[in-house]
Amino acid sequence: MLIISLCVLYLASQVHAGVDLIASDDEQLLNTKVHVNVTPPYIIIGLATEVTVQCTFRRVELPSMISIVSLVIARANQTDQPLFHDLVSIDDVDGHAHNLSQDVNVVSGSIDNNGESTLQLKFRYPDSNLTGLFKCVVSGFDQIGKPVTEDAFIEVLPTSVTDLFEFIQTAKSNISALEKTVNQMQKCIDKFVVYNKSETFPSLASDFYASDLFQDHRYYLTKGIEIFNYTEAQSECERFEGYLLEIDSQDEFLFVQNFILKISTNKSVWTGATDDGHEGFWVNQHDARAGLSFDWYRTQPSPGLGSHCQCFSIWYDWKLGVCYCYYDSKQRFDASYVCEIPEPKC
Repeated sequence: MLIISLCVLYLASQVHAGVDLIASDDEQLLNTKVHVNVTPPYIIIGLATEVTVQCTFRRVELPSMISIVSLVIARANQTDQPLFHDLVSIDDVDGHAHNLSQDVNVVSGSIDNNGESTLQLKFRYPDSNLTGLFKCVVSGFDQIGKPVTEDAFIEVLPTSVTDLFEFIQTAKSNISALEKTVNQMQKCIDKFVVYNKSETFPSLASDFYASDLFQDHRYYLTKGIEIFNYTEAQSECERFEGYLLEIDSQDEFLFVQNFILKISTNKSVWTGATDDGHEGFWVNQHDARAGLSFDWYRTQPSPGLGSHCQCFSIWYDWKLGVCYCYYDSKQRFDASYVCEIPEPKC
């Protein structure tokens, strides 16, 4: 069943609307309303298959054709400069389908000027190798008796099992890539809504300074605050779908350092790194990778002082040092922290 389903995707027939280019000047050429399909829409080399080709047409969809004269299904071996030969036909004289080829096993059809007209043939592959380009032609008359023709084409070509499985692998890769693209686009849409509606996070717009984008992350520096509390600051950043600043590289350190120096008039700016519970072993809470190398001030980190948080500070020449996880500025409002918020690529 998997092979059959995927074959349908691979060899799904492509119907091409068209008109008969060798029609006489008395014929009226119109946009096609003819439908032709093949069941199953795949043929695998070496696998016996009963193939059904069916042509359908509803005259009510083409009001300018007042009566149907005939339906014909023809076939050409080649799709490039095809030469068609009639296989089956039906006309309004006797109303019976006629088999015009010994390779066709079953034919059926009917003409109904008030409903749906059909013409169908069946053959068994590979006993009858009727692959190629099929054409269904509907002929009739318009209101003043001029001939009208409508036709449609469908291509039926066999494929090998090897080609089929190669296609399956390609299709799976394409589907996976498409899913990733769709998911990324959805994230972009979601983030666009968040970042462009100040009413969603009013405090993000009023209480923070925003940086430029750096490696798909944006940094938000608080305006001066009186009290810093590590736990509360982390919760606030998470509310914005981010986290307290986590420095992972020297490039990121320099970017944030320059951002702080341009904006902040405060004396200390906290990050998210901590050695609380593991003295001297500094990690980030959101991405707790071991062995991070921070650009510490020359005397830092100082162990055993009861300070387990990290900050940029004027006292450390705006490099990183150890700070208390709770700080009360005594109404000086000289403290701040940075929220790091990822933004998707759009």
